Amino acid sequence: MLNSTIASNTSGAGATGCTPSHGCYGGASGGAGGGIAHASGNATLTNLTIAGNSSGSGGTGASNGSAGAGSQLDVASGLLYEANTIIQGGCAGKINDAGGNLQSAGSGCQGAVGNAELGALQGNGGPTQTMAPGSGSAAIDQIPANPASCPATDQRGFIRPDGESICDAGAFETGARPFILCIRCVAGLTLAPHFFGLTLHGTKTRGATVISVLHKPRVLVLLVRRIVRHHRLTLVGLVRLGQHRAGRSTAHWNLRVGGRLLAPGSYQIVMYALDNGNVLSLPARPGARTLVVFANGKVRTRR
Repeated sequence: MLNSTIASNTSGAGATGCTPSHGCYGGASGGAGGGIAHASGNATLTNLTIAGNSSGSGGTGASNGSAGAGSQLDVASGLLYEANTIIQGGCAGKINDAGGNLQSAGSGCQGAVGNAELGALQGNGGPTQTMAPGSGSAAIDQIPANPASCPATDQRGFIRPDGESICDAGAFETGARPFILCIRCVAGLTLAPHFFGLTLHGTKTRGATVISVLHKPRVLVLLVRRIVRHHRLTLVGLVRLGQHRAGRSTAHWNLRVGGRLLAPGSYQIVMYALDNGNVLSLPARPGARTLVVFANGKVRTRR
C-alpha cells in the first residue's frame, strides 16, 4: 500500500475491516485491527498515515500476534518491521526495528523517543489528508537521503528531501516542494547556465538516455507528452541527480518513463529543474537523434 490515509475506522469482533490489499476509508467495521488487519504473508506499507482507528477487541496502536489486537495495525502472524515510522500510542508483540523510527514516550515501541508534534489530520496538499509535524518536531531531518531509506516523494507526492541531505521520519516531508505533474510549457526559457542533451533510441523505447550539465543540480523532473486527438498522455519521470560540487557538474542516467513504451509519433519533452524553477519545452520524435538545448535557447539536433 502506498501514499494512503486510513482513518476513522472501527472494528468489532467479526470480520476484518481492512486488509493491505484493499484499503478501507472511513467507518469500516470488523474484527482485529481497526485500521489494517493482516492475517499472513508479506505486506509493504510506504508513506501511510493510519490514525483515529479503533478495535472492538481493544489493544494498542500496532500489534504483532499479541492478545490485544492493534487498533491501528494488527498482524496475526509473521514478521513486522518498522522503518522511518512515527508511532504515537502503544505497541504489542514482536516488532522489529529497521531504523529511523520515532515513538512517543511510554509507548513501548521501537526507535528513538521524541515528540513528533503532529498536527491534525487535514489537507496539506496532495490527494490525501496528512498530519504535518510541527516546527520543533523530533521527526524532522532524521533519515539519510538514499533510496533504501527515503522514498523519492512523501505521501503527498512532494519531493524528498526538502533541499537538505536528510529526510524526515514518517510520511510527511516538512518544507518539501511539490512534485510537478503538469507544467506550463513556455518556449524560450532554458535550464541555464549550461545545456541538456536528450536521446531517444530506436522507433520504440522505454525511455531515454539523458546527459545534463547543471550548476549544483539536485532534482530534475521530466515529462514526456503526446497529444493524440486532443487527449494528452503524460508520462512522468523523476531523476535525482544527487549532490554535486559548485561549478560544472555532469550526470548520466537511463530514464524509464513510467515503464511505458513510447510509440512512434510526435512528443513534447518538458524538463523542469527544481534548483532554479526554469522550464524548458521542446518537440521530440523517437529515433536515433540527440536534441541539445543550449543556454541561449537554441536547439540543435544531431545523429
